[in-house]
Formats: sequence, C-alpha cells, structure tokens
Amino acid sequence: MVAVSGISNYSPVNYVNFKGKAEKAEALTDNQDILAMKAEMPEDTLEIQHKEGKKELTKADKQAIIQKARTKAVGWSMVGGIFSTLYYAFRSDDTIAEKFDLDKHQDKKLIKKIRRDQTIGTLAGACLPFVGGLAAYIYCRTQDPEDIEVH
Repeated sequence: MVAVSGISNYSPVNYVNFKGKAEKAEALTDNQDILAMKAEMPEDTLEIQHKEGKKELTKADKQAIIQKARTKAVGWSMVGGIFSTLYYAFRSDDTIAEKFDLDKHQDKKLIKKIRRDQTIGTLAGACLPFVGGLAAYIYCRTQDPEDIEVH
C-alpha cells in the first residue's frame, strides 16, 4: 500500500456538509424576503353589499343565481329522484337565503322564484330517474342566463 501525502486533507464529506449549510442559509434569506413581502401586503376582504342593504342585486346577478340554483337542483335529481324534488320544494326561506347570500325580506320574490324553478327542474329526474335528470341538467347547464325571466 502506498500512502499519498497531501491528499489526506481532502474529504468529500466536509464538502457535502458545507454545501448543505450554504443551501440552508440561502433558503433562510429567501424565506425572510417572502415574509417581509407578506407583511407589506394588505389583507384581502370580502364584503357582500346586497346583504347589508347597501346595493340592490342587478338583473344579471339574479339570473346567474337562478341558473346556478336550477343546475345544482337538477344535478341532484339524477341520483335523488323524487326525494330531491321533495327536498327542494319544502326548503325554508331561511335556508335558501343563507345558501345564496340573500336577504330574507328584501329578496323574497327571488327566493320564491328559486324554490319554484328548483322544484320544477327536479320533476324530470323524479319522473324518469336518471335519463330525465340528465336531460334537464344538460338543458339548465347550457341555457343562457339572459333568457331567464326575473321580476
């Protein structure tokens, strides 16, 4: 065995340890930069104006809400059949108002329209369990919201 002088100081383990420490230091400075940026950002807020009485719902908003309500009810009628029809027909005004972020007293007509449209939409699923519900779902999903009548 031949001993080589001068190479004994070289150790690959030391290099790996040093490299790992350098990467941790870089990651730490990156994290500090991100935390500083987050501290400067304002917090996001969400305010529903129509519920507080500040702003009336527009016709387009009402049409979009009705289309969403119909589509969801008809989708459930594919698997629920007559039970989904009964569920949507006998829901309280409070439940509907809470579900769609509506004011129970101010949006009374819209709540009744939602209940009526959901009940009528689920009848196809109640009569023809899967096929009727699927056809009604496709119709409600592709219907243009501007075609929905809102008072």
